[in-house]
Amino acid sequence: MQQRTVALADVIRNLSHQLHPGVLQHGGLVAALKGHCNEFSRQHGIEVRLSMPEDINGVPSDIALCLYRVAQEALQNIAQHSRAHEVKVTLKSSADEIELAIADDGKGFLFDNARSAGGLGLISLDERVRLLGGGLEINSELQHGTELRALVPLRRNP
Repeated sequence: MQQRTVALADVIRNLSHQLHPGVLQHGGLVAALKGHCNEFSRQHGIEVRLSMPEDINGVPSDIALCLYRVAQEALQNIAQHSRAHEVKVTLKSSADEIELAIADDGKGFLFDNARSAGGLGLISLDERVRLLGGGLEINSELQHGTELRALVPLRRNP
């Protein structure tokens, strides 16, 4: 019974960390993405190449959480469906907007087929980004991989 309780506590702690990692709040978006990508690569054996400047600071917490969730969901989809060997995660920022791009070298998919399969992953990603006034673009080609781009304005119109 004690072993099961300890195991359950570990599961709850890991789930809590995934839902809102402390590094996102204390270390910022870049540190949180690096940590998540390193853990993803270790768990799934898929190489992740990161391209993000260290000087992206001061990203509002709602935008940082949104982009972190987009990365989590995109990477989870890659692990489950893509058969990818490599993923590239890119974060870029200007004075007006921030962009997260995630591209894999996997098998790709047909967007209409994915939408009709009834999953909520892509729908929830799009909704999450749109709530912040941004846009989500997904390009996929069979046998040539998938690229997801989330673009979010840093300044919102009143």
